[in-house]
Amino acid sequence: MKGNQLQEILQTAFDVLKNGKNAEERIEAASTIWNISISDQDALRKSIDTLGGYLTDTVPGVRGLIAWTIYTLSMKYPEDLLPQLDVIGDALLDSDLNVRRYAANILVELSRDFSEHIKVLTPTLAKALEDPSVDVRIAVEKIQQNIVAGKTRVALTETKKARESTAVKKAVSDIYEPRRIIDVVSISQRIDVIKDKVHYRLSVFNDSLSDISNVVCVVVSHPNVLRTEKSLMQQCPILYSNTMTDFEFIFRNTQDYLEGAIFATISFIDKQNIIHTISNEPYSVQFAYKFLRKLEKKSLDFYEEYIRKSEHSRPIEVQVHVRHVVGDDVFSRIKRILDEFNIQIIHEESETISDVFSGIIKGLSTSIIHRKIYALQFNIIGPLMHQDNTRYFALKFSISGPDDKIRSLISFDIRNAIMRYFQFAEDIKPSEPKLLNSNRESSYSDVPRPNDRSESKSCSNCGSSLPRKAKYCIECGELQYRSFNE
Repeated sequence: MKGNQLQEILQTAFDVLKNGKNAEERIEAASTIWNISISDQDALRKSIDTLGGYLTDTVPGVRGLIAWTIYTLSMKYPEDLLPQLDVIGDALLDSDLNVRRYAANILVELSRDFSEHIKVLTPTLAKALEDPSVDVRIAVEKIQQNIVAGKTRVALTETKKARESTAVKKAVSDIYEPRRIIDVVSISQRIDVIKDKVHYRLSVFNDSLSDISNVVCVVVSHPNVLRTEKSLMQQCPILYSNTMTDFEFIFRNTQDYLEGAIFATISFIDKQNIIHTISNEPYSVQFAYKFLRKLEKKSLDFYEEYIRKSEHSRPIEVQVHVRHVVGDDVFSRIKRILDEFNIQIIHEESETISDVFSGIIKGLSTSIIHRKIYALQFNIIGPLMHQDNTRYFALKFSISGPDDKIRSLISFDIRNAIMRYFQFAEDIKPSEPKLLNSNRESSYSDVPRPNDRSESKSCSNCGSSLPRKAKYCIECGELQYRSFNE
């Protein structure tokens, strides 16, 4: 796209943001600006001050997209955002979770090189440490760490200036040099699952100006369900300056899930023959979907029969509301999530009646180790109208299977995947799980049969009599899901 065309699109988007009365149009304009920030940050550099003003917009969707845009710019032009520190600090306490997340990530980027400026937000950071979101709290802790690191860099710079004489240099070196070498040796961890094998990889980076030797990695503890026949200690004779090395430990899992923490330490010897030990943070893991595989060549009849036999168990149900999307897009994203989670789709159906989209997806999967079958059903309906006059789609899924622990972990991971795939997602926690219906229709409501022309139905939650086309129960407020032939 040519520069003039890009500027025209940007100007149009900013005009809609400034003068638009419709919330959805303004959100669409903010989305356009965000898309441009992904591909061409230079085009938005001169508009950073203008963007900052929209962090206080009355529409949460606009604030979230603008905060995301500013975060994208912060990775390339952090110094240009310093005049906006006050408004970014206010965004850290915003009522919308997405705004708070991106504001925290913006401040993380700024605190890397401008920690002295971030100190003015100390009272705001203290309040943000009580944020209900774990992501926000972790980011704020990182900001505070960067501020402390900035103070340390200033102190070290002053120390270097003081080391002009040989006597002072020798006195300081015993303290300064060992501390510096351990600060520039860093560690990263990750876990990969290949079939029933768990690969724990730990990378050591030597960013110092000198080589280190006898780098030893020891796995101190790991979950009891993991088994290994090899040593839990590995060694690298020498790690040269500005290079890295990997240590890999392979475990065999004995359960259909993995839960716990792997704790490892790294020790090495620097050029002054001083031994250093780094006790890294335990790497916590909790998932089950990586130990699933698709259950192929099964029919819808097999699915329904499995559900019928599982009626005595209580399936785990999760509800999530997503905004600023369309029905077909929601449907395709859910299918991608199920593919990512190794769930074979054996039935899918969707339709749009009077601009209301409804869809259902059913899938099967089996665990790799114990060969247990799990059935999943997704129901999608929308757009519906929220109390703040914004439209949203209601997603509801249930998981049936023999192991409560695995079903709980899978539902938790799928919920997180939905939050990752949809920017504007809201978790709705039902009061208690509901049993799958035995009528082989949607498991979330007693919907009429295609040939049932009655003008009433019962609420799926409290049993009250409702009009057949009612979307909500007038007694308890529960969302009512329709049949696809209704």
